[in-house]
Amino acid sequence: MNFTNDKFYRQPIGSSRLSGLGFVATALLVAAAAVAGCGDSEATGGGGQGAEGGTNNDGGSGAQGGLGGQGAQGGAGGEGAQGGSGGAGGEGGGPPTKPADCDVLSLSGIDLLSKMENAPDSADVMPVVRTSSTQENVSGDATMFDRLQFLFDGNLDVGTHQFDGVLDHIVPNGTTTYTYTCNAGAIYQEDLDETIEEPAYTRAFAAKAGELEIEELVTPHQTQGVFRYVELREVAPNVDTQVYEWKDGGKCYWIEEAAYDVRRPNGCLPFTDGACPADQFCMPVVASGIDGECVTGGDKAVGEACTFVNDTTWDSDCELGLRCFDEGEGGTCYQVCDIFSATHGCPDDTHCGGGYNLCMPLEDLTNSGVDPAALGETCSVDPSALYCGGTGQPGMCWDDDQDGPMESTCYPWHAAPSECVAPQTAGTVQYKNGIDASTVWCVTPYEF
Repeated sequence: MNFTNDKFYRQPIGSSRLSGLGFVATALLVAAAAVAGCGDSEATGGGGQGAEGGTNNDGGSGAQGGLGGQGAQGGAGGEGAQGGSGGAGGEGGGPPTKPADCDVLSLSGIDLLSKMENAPDSADVMPVVRTSSTQENVSGDATMFDRLQFLFDGNLDVGTHQFDGVLDHIVPNGTTTYTYTCNAGAIYQEDLDETIEEPAYTRAFAAKAGELEIEELVTPHQTQGVFRYVELREVAPNVDTQVYEWKDGGKCYWIEEAAYDVRRPNGCLPFTDGACPADQFCMPVVASGIDGECVTGGDKAVGEACTFVNDTTWDSDCELGLRCFDEGEGGTCYQVCDIFSATHGCPDDTHCGGGYNLCMPLEDLTNSGVDPAALGETCSVDPSALYCGGTGQPGMCWDDDQDGPMESTCYPWHAAPSECVAPQTAGTVQYKNGIDASTVWCVTPYEF
């Protein structure tokens, strides 16, 4: 994977309501290599050919993935001897302490933001808490840009959670993991060299240990808590396989504690009772629909022209439960729907999904493909369709072995990588011109 500079790839921050982007995914990121970079979707790290865009949209191509090394086969285990009785446990020790070879990475005076706070309308496979794109330096060379990102699984609840410290859960290897799948983790990229043809960070680090305490939770992307005892060890790609490994003798940083609060004003969890006051609606703001903000509405019905209250929110004159969406020719009211529900309420001539959680006219999706298969059924009309599910819960068509004997199947969307049970791992689709990768499905790795 490549550690790419978000200063070159981040979207303009002038408005959180992006118009003219259309309904469909800009890139379907699973193919012959890794599926995403680490931390933010702006980082490249692999992917297949982008899904073709629907009406008024061109599909993007997935970024090129690094080569994944094949793991050696483990030897047979010998017969274990019967264990003796365990001794009584001693008293618990204190909290982890800084390893002797680590330097303190101070975050004093540095604000931590959610991905959406850093770049409106964006989201990643996991909730991300990061330094701002305007934070020029954290450590290292004071004249060069750094980026620190904490990430954690979207199904974590209030409480204390340990980092799992498995490197290919944070930096995908392209063979068993295609995007990050850690319980919790951190990435630190230091000293961006902008003088070379393809700007790159001089050093990269991943968390080998640490803990996250979530103290308050509105949605997975809107939490308040503390990261503690974070041990960041230097990583580098293997010269033969290009898979990232812990670097022998590499540098280490230690973060004793970093408090954060990425709850937003009017934040809410979509599709839940009582999420907003009675005169407001919890509008989904990520493609998976698991993060939202309370908005006001008016009296415009589905299909009617609409206008926004301002340039930075989804408040409009559409009826509550509808989104005013502008494909470039003026706003129109569309029905909002839940991609995880079999009773999303969309009319038969529409499909639920497409990055903005809308009931989308089928004719607008023909370029990206629509198959009538229900979840778990064979996609026989269009095996490569980005949209399937029939009149039930929506999903996407995927063939786990491409040209092998298996048939393309309609797979459901998931809210977090932890919902994928081994040997499956998480794949993702990028929406909104590639800045929203919150929509996950579970894919079975295989040798290409």
